[in-house]
Amino acid sequence: MLFNIDAVSKAYAEKNVLDNISFELMPGEITGLIGQNGAGKTTLLRILLGLQKPDFGNVTITGVPGGSAPSEMFGYLPEERGLYKRGRVLETLIYFGKIKGLTHRDAVNRSLTWLDKMNLSAYAKYPCEELSKGLQQKVQWITALVHDPKILILDEPFSGLDPIHQKEFSALLMELKNGRIILLSAHQIMPIEKLCDRILILEKGQLAVNEYTSALLSKFAPLNLEQIFFKFATAL
Repeated sequence: MLFNIDAVSKAYAEKNVLDNISFELMPGEITGLIGQNGAGKTTLLRILLGLQKPDFGNVTITGVPGGSAPSEMFGYLPEERGLYKRGRVLETLIYFGKIKGLTHRDAVNRSLTWLDKMNLSAYAKYPCEELSKGLQQKVQWITALVHDPKILILDEPFSGLDPIHQKEFSALLMELKNGRIILLSAHQIMPIEKLCDRILILEKGQLAVNEYTSALLSKFAPLNLEQIFFKFATAL
């Protein structure tokens, strides 16, 4: 499976939001997407998910147009969380599983498995609004994973998490990446440097960097990723 983004451009009111963006996403790798606010990250993620069409260029998954790919192929964690506050945790997970194509039985079984894995079984009957922000974030993660997607797109996955939960989810991502395509967009650069095999730096709609993390750090040694990011951010 190969997720190919080829010469993608997008404009709003004649303002280029994405300008001739090309890169590939491959299974077994975690790719980190970073950029300043307004760099075009949200537009790019929406195009990858098939929610918007590019003005120019193509998005394909193993040769098939991305917009034609079944939705159950994707697991998406949005920056703006979408849990139903009064919905109970287990019922919410079953609902999200079923809209991604699972049978009721499979949705129940997978939801229970994930609740156990995330140490949330005791909260299965709680309304989502009664959970702490960190626990709600765990539930939100499960909604993206319950149907076993082959492509994970995570927008600000560490937002609102304390260091302990960040470590827990980092370990989960390392476990999940085998056989999956994972793209995560985040403002926190430190987790990206530690987790990601490849780095994309998007600035003013242009792809300033597309390199393996180890090669990028070696090229700009002794700078860390945050320092490299600011180097490109101020250059454009």
